[in-house]
Amino acid sequence: MGRSRFIPRQKKEPAAPKNEAETAPGNKGDAKKKGE
Repeated sequence: MGRSRFIPRQKKEPAAPKNEAETAPGNKGDAKKKGE
């Protein structure tokens, strides 16, 4: 079943880099707020 989920995830590969870039700054902001 786990491999079946990888197939639909591969279709989102092109959106992965864009999401990662938006998640990187967002995660850093959350981490700084939590650290403060």
